[in-house]
Amino acid sequence: MRWKAVAAPMSLPMILEAISVGPLAACILDARPNGCIQGRVMARFERSAYVAVDGELVCITDPALYDGAINMRCRRLPAAGADVWLDGRSARRWHPDPWPSPDCIQGCMQLVAGRCRDVPVASGGLSLLGRGEGLTPDGDDIIAGMMLAWRAVGARFDATPVLAAAAERTHAISLAHLRAAAHGYASAPVHAALAALLDPEYSYSDLAPAMAGLDAVGHSSGRSTLTGMKQALAAWAADPTACMKV
Repeated sequence: MRWKAVAAPMSLPMILEAISVGPLAACILDARPNGCIQGRVMARFERSAYVAVDGELVCITDPALYDGAINMRCRRLPAAGADVWLDGRSARRWHPDPWPSPDCIQGCMQLVAGRCRDVPVASGGLSLLGRGEGLTPDGDDIIAGMMLAWRAVGARFDATPVLAAAAERTHAISLAHLRAAAHGYASAPVHAALAALLDPEYSYSDLAPAMAGLDAVGHSSGRSTLTGMKQALAAWAADPTACMKV
């Protein structure tokens, strides 16, 4: 008997239904009328995967991980290199709580400065980009923290040269997080820590729980981002009218 070869059926792209979606990931999904969009997994890690969609990145995370600007929390993770459909139609839309009001922050500038005295004066500037360990280099995290803090207090700064330099000096994943910070977005633990630094209702002892959440953010990203936030807030408190620069 002769056997006839039969071509294996092509596998269909995995459909990833979101549990929750961050604001920048939601913008990508909402750009499609049906709330679904196809992409390809460019990197896969233990608890997350990054999907490239029309030149942007969406971070797929397992349900136990925190919310974030570009995060899409799902019940399963795709394999590296896989084609996937992202479906956010039934997802909860996560958005960080608003910062304290500008009047509130202006009225407690010295308190904020006091909370930031334990970090060195910012140095290195754009040369920090791409430097350090971790999925997002420590230098990138510091600069992301600076931009996020300046956005929170309404300081004047231009992120264009920072992002242009980052496109040359770091990788696509870190660049996606830097872009989010330039728009005032990060992960939920980072937002909680920055809100605590800015809120005069918090006592010094109350800050510890908010800061502890940063330990869950990457290998050292949370703490490096905190360093950048404190450096930026110290510079802003010293001269709130200045145009801040990295």
